[in-house]
Amino acid sequence: MAMRCDEIREQLVELLYNERGTSPASAELQAHVDSCPSCRLELAELQAARNWLQVWKDEPPLRSLAFPAPPARVVPMRPRSPALRWAQYAAVAALLLLGFLALANAEITWNKEGFAFRTRILPVPSS
Repeated sequence: MAMRCDEIREQLVELLYNERGTSPASAELQAHVDSCPSCRLELAELQAARNWLQVWKDEPPLRSLAFPAPPARVVPMRPRSPALRWAQYAAVAALLLLGFLALANAEITWNKEGFAFRTRILPVPSS
């Protein structure tokens, strides 16, 4: 079975790194590369790129890309006024109460007859 060049190009890395445990088609792969000038040239280009990458040495950056951190400043905390603290607690309590009323299906009415408050565990089916 003859191998096509587009199939070979996907497998050239096997030959490039000569990895152990590759598929049994390695002999057929090598035979195709030996007989095909296009695939042989592509393998040679990959080997040249691999050699260049092995020779390439890391260079330190010309200047630091990170900005130096400004020195830390200690900022004293201002004490909160008791009124502000109580307002925060009241806001949290109001939100909790509204959440509970929403979950309890609360129904609040206020009309000429007065104030009425009713809750249901299950909503009333609409008729």
